[in-house]
Amino acid sequence: MEPLPGFDEMQVRRLEYAVMNMKGWLKFLGILNIVGGALYALTLVGLLIAWLPIWMGVLLVQAANRADRYLALRDPEAFVEMMEKFRTFWALLGILTLIGLVATAIAFFAAFSSMSWLSQQMMTL
Repeated sequence: MEPLPGFDEMQVRRLEYAVMNMKGWLKFLGILNIVGGALYALTLVGLLIAWLPIWMGVLLVQAANRADRYLALRDPEAFVEMMEKFRTFWALLGILTLIGLVATAIAFFAAFSSMSWLSQQMMTL
């Protein structure tokens, strides 16, 4: 099976080296996310969001498994599946980052508004 069509042997070797070096980190971070999600689930509020880090951790572990399969079999389909897991992971992370930025902006606005209101109330005393 041809490893990756359109790539020369040097490019394939560099790619395999990168995949080999990152698969351990993918598994480690994936398991860390799953454990973190499980710990979130132990709290009442955490139950609402625990599925997100668990899902993201599963995506990273699945990407690591696809990396193993790619390296063992030189299966281009495994490489594509690994990249699809990355795409989903990074899309989720981007959405969560945007939500966090919006929530932070709202919190700052609320904090400064309440401080302004409190200072006006204190001046009228």
